[in-house]
Amino acid sequence: MIRVALVEDDSEYKQQFLSYLTKYGLEKGIEVQTEYFSDGLSFIQNYHKGYDIVLMDIEMPRLNGIDASKQLRKIDSEVCLIFITTFAKYAIAGYEVNALDFLVKPVSYELFDLKMDKARNYLQKTQSEIYILKMPGETYKIQQMDILYVESQDHYLIFHVHGKKEEYRIRGKLRDISLQEDRFCLIGRSLLVNLAYVEEINDLSLTVAGEVLPLARAYKTILMKKLTTFWGEA
Repeated sequence: MIRVALVEDDSEYKQQFLSYLTKYGLEKGIEVQTEYFSDGLSFIQNYHKGYDIVLMDIEMPRLNGIDASKQLRKIDSEVCLIFITTFAKYAIAGYEVNALDFLVKPVSYELFDLKMDKARNYLQKTQSEIYILKMPGETYKIQQMDILYVESQDHYLIFHVHGKKEEYRIRGKLRDISLQEDRFCLIGRSLLVNLAYVEEINDLSLTVAGEVLPLARAYKTILMKKLTTFWGEA
């Protein structure tokens, strides 16, 4: 499934893009879940980090696509962004907000198909580097490289993330999550650490980003092996 936000004020183009998305999903055999916004302001005010692709018109009332995208990047730096514009000259503005591509109206389905394929290929390449946290009423996308460590506590998983004061807490068990094996290592039954942030190792503890965590003796040998490999490749 791919989740798409369509931001378009023109009713005719709205219907065209919605039909294109439906056709694309049927042809590719995937579910396309689409949410529609009539202008940039309503999009920003109601934004949640659950989208894979944002199709953003540039010329809109209240808040144009360029300004909306600048605000978008303050709250979500990862979502795949494709501009929709009447004039190709506006496409250069996409570099400021890390847009993947742009569509110039009128848009044929053949071109739309190519751009969507490009976006899906981009998502497949970046998906392995992103971990999606599904919490009640909210979904967060975090870079795996930013996860300091994960601890298991009373049927919950607590994610400690670089640059974030708050913790992310979801129901689950360590064995049920999938993180990059070459980057993460168990240091006990309830602690999984990011090797990139290991600063010091003692007999029964190690320091991760300034925080001292307990190290179970039975896990030390495999930790040292994985650290040797990781540091050798870094």
